[in-house]
Amino acid sequence: MVLRLLRGESLHLLARETGQPAGRIAQWREEFLAAGREGLKVRPRPVEDRELAEAQRKIGELSMDLDIASALLEEVEHRPRRPRRWVRSLAEGRRLRGGSTPPRPIGNPSK
Repeated sequence: MVLRLLRGESLHLLARETGQPAGRIAQWREEFLAAGREGLKVRPRPVEDRELAEAQRKIGELSMDLDIASALLEEVEHRPRRPRRWVRSLAEGRRLRGGSTPPRPIGNPSK
């Protein structure tokens, strides 16, 4: 009824239609508007709401970190493996076969 009044219907027509006194309907309208204004006021969020929002933010951040780490791990696992000690094993193989390893320069080679 109050909404109809706020939409522009006549207070007296609503009172006649509903059988309520016009003063009571007008009072309901004022109470409704006052409650609506209170509802629009900005209130500080309760501590629990702030803590929940912070926890949800942190969960989202950790979830993204986990997704990135999982993607990187999957990429590393699917790469072809290279011999780790290829250079050392090649040099040892030359020595075993009687080959020689190239001499290493001493000092600055540009002099």
